Amino acid sequence: METRDSNCPSCASAEKVYGLKLISSGKQPPFPKYIPMIKEICAGCGRYIKFAIQTHELVETFNQFLKEKLV
Repeated sequence: METRDSNCPSCASAEKVYGLKLISSGKQPPFPKYIPMIKEICAGCGRYIKFAIQTHELVETFNQFLKEKLV
């Protein structure tokens, strides 16, 4: 089984940060126009790594952060 290296291919940093990106769903109403996706980014150079697996804990962290910033 092939495993993906956890270090960044550009700078070899193992540090990662997460960002929120809105992706167009391409669907008409009543479906949402945009779908939020969490992306994994290298903390060293800022390179996009992959879309993160959206675990319940990660989604809750983003929801709490957005709630604090929007109030």
